Amino acid sequence: MSIVLLMALLAGIQAPPTVQGPYVRFVVISDPHIPARGMEAADDVVQAILAMEPPPAFVIDTGDSTELGWRSEIDEYVRRIKEPLEAADIPLYAVPGNHDARWSEYDLQYFRERINPAPQLVRRHGLGLMLLNTGLPGEQHGQVEPFELEQLLEQRARTEPYAPLFAFAHHPILEGDPYVSRSIPLVNQLRAAGATALFVGHGHSFRHYRVNGLDQFMTGSVLDRTYRIVEVDWDKVVTWGENTEGEEIAG
Repeated sequence: MSIVLLMALLAGIQAPPTVQGPYVRFVVISDPHIPARGMEAADDVVQAILAMEPPPAFVIDTGDSTELGWRSEIDEYVRRIKEPLEAADIPLYAVPGNHDARWSEYDLQYFRERINPAPQLVRRHGLGLMLLNTGLPGEQHGQVEPFELEQLLEQRARTEPYAPLFAFAHHPILEGDPYVSRSIPLVNQLRAAGATALFVGHGHSFRHYRVNGLDQFMTGSVLDRTYRIVEVDWDKVVTWGENTEGEEIAG
């Protein structure tokens, strides 16, 4: 069942009178765990995305892109997921997960070089995409470094304060939950910055949380051949999960 968020799009984003369909559609994937698990599943998910008509504006991976974060695994991830999508003019952005950071021999440096920098703030199709890094070397749980978040918030305030904002992280940010430290102050900062929703992974399932007014959407794993579709319209956001057979995920 799809979930609908009502959203008042802000100054500078106005629908032309003849607009048809969603303003922008994008796909969220999570937990490919390349290459120790899910090689064929990752290929199937990529092919399903490439077959979408019209193609998504971009794809966001909410982490655990690799199993151990090693250079060889990152190279395989780029070959199997990033390069096929970008060859079809579908940009891919990823945030690090605990598997990407926990055993990495380069402390996410190679991840940032080969996939993309994280944290960072990206502007695509009039939307602000805030890519958060919750991965910590040697740790299962996560943290958003306060100075990194402050830099992103300062950049948003300076360059695009009115663009609709979506945030992405690997770990859910929940009250009283050990996934991420300082969870409530973090949620409050994102909400104060105007975040419409936070998309997360880690749990290999589709879930919806609402914490201090901020909606969080967990996406099922690539291992299970699933992904999330997000349609941003002029006054609402609609999101649902699908599998590679095109079937909507119940619940």
